[in-house]
Amino acid sequence: MSNQSQGLESKEAAAENNSSGASVTNSGLSTGERLEEKENGVVTGEATGEPDYATGLRLILIMITISISGLLTALEIGIIATAIPEITDKYHSINDVGWYGSATFLLAAASSAMWGKMYKYMNVKHVYLASMVFFLVGSVVAAAAPSSSAVIVGRALQGFGASGTMGGSIIVINYVAHPQRHPLLIGIWMSIFMVSTILGPVVGGALTSGVSWRWCFWINLPLGGPITVLLYFALYVPKHIKSIPATWKEIILQLDFPGFAMLLASLVCLALALQRGGQTKAWDDASVIATLVLWIVFTAGFVVVEWFQDSRAIFPLELLKPRMTWANALYNFM
Repeated sequence: MSNQSQGLESKEAAAENNSSGASVTNSGLSTGERLEEKENGVVTGEATGEPDYATGLRLILIMITISISGLLTALEIGIIATAIPEITDKYHSINDVGWYGSATFLLAAASSAMWGKMYKYMNVKHVYLASMVFFLVGSVVAAAAPSSSAVIVGRALQGFGASGTMGGSIIVINYVAHPQRHPLLIGIWMSIFMVSTILGPVVGGALTSGVSWRWCFWINLPLGGPITVLLYFALYVPKHIKSIPATWKEIILQLDFPGFAMLLASLVCLALALQRGGQTKAWDDASVIATLVLWIVFTAGFVVVEWFQDSRAIFPLELLKPRMTWANALYNFM
């Protein structure tokens, strides 16, 4: 009997040890679950409590503001089409016709990855507001342009700002709203964006014929100004969303200005070659051949710079390894 009682006591002690060990393990797991996790450089959880996503009126105001900013951006994509003839007649700049539209897209394409880095390392609200300011400044420059070159510069600034606004709108939705609402909210934003793209030429034609082509750009201020102010007060980034801590020196290095310059120069040379070749000059003209050669040189230089930049590159070369990535890029290009 004594042996049996000792055996029972030993079993009970072992059970207690096991249960205490399990409780320690469970406690460790629960603690681990509460630890802040980082995904793509953004903190996605808090040590305590639930993420404080925007809801109700605040979410509605945020969606209204970023939807109107997307509307303005989309309008500018198509609004220039019907204004180009008037601008050309004003400045007698038939050779600049292609640049009124392409300047916006060149800057948008070259700077989109840079804006992504800014959203990653800097305050999301401040970066989004900065993109709106660039867009509005470009609108003022283009509207008050005394020359054709000034219109092109204004359009380029618009493209630079629009790049940050378009990408930033999706980022803001993902940050401020609960994940279950992302498909609906992104769908609403995309619907407004696409409808605005379609209405762009119609609005541009009405403004050009009814008032002046300059109002194709001035129109952004009555809407963009109040929206920027409303964004400043209404845009609330939840506390669980934190940028990656970094010094200003590291942030500047992460923006990869050499890669940006190489990519932009490459795109400009390609646009120049396509503008001149077969239109104002023959394809075998020295200037056309030179721009094509420079396009290849700058493209190769961009690849080399990105290889040396490694993790600081705006376009890490390792992104091309997955078949899905380069297949989608090729599909979008075509």
